[in-house]
Amino acid sequence: LKPVKLSPALCEGAEIRAREVEQTLRSNPTYEGYKIKKAAGWNPHNRLDGGHPRTIINDVGLSQFSKYANMRENLASSFDSGEKYLVEDAAEGLMTSPGHRANILNPSNSYLGVGYAVGGQNSQYWIQLFQTQL
Repeated sequence: LKPVKLSPALCEGAEIRAREVEQTLRSNPTYEGYKIKKAAGWNPHNRLDGGHPRTIINDVGLSQFSKYANMRENLASSFDSGEKYLVEDAAEGLMTSPGHRANILNPSNSYLGVGYAVGGQNSQYWIQLFQTQL
């Protein structure tokens, strides 16, 4: 695959997205809390207002990406398991998930942004944003 370019602007957006996921799960940052939210209709890939992750482009002034399409988002999270969950663990989890792996290995990826947030009870959230240049 061709190399992707790390985008500070997309990293900023990914950081915001990681904090949004943490905020949503703050009251119950456990896997059980995650399952309860999902059962109630929450989609972790939606913004706090219910919008698509690509709306982050406008919200934080990432206008240089307005001519790009096909934003993809990967989310990895840990919940208080009593064990350290390292970035390597998150990466391994993403690569063993068919949908996340497909996002990572998409040959159309041009730019990458990564973000991270820590929540209560040792919960951690990693976000990857991928952008395709038109």
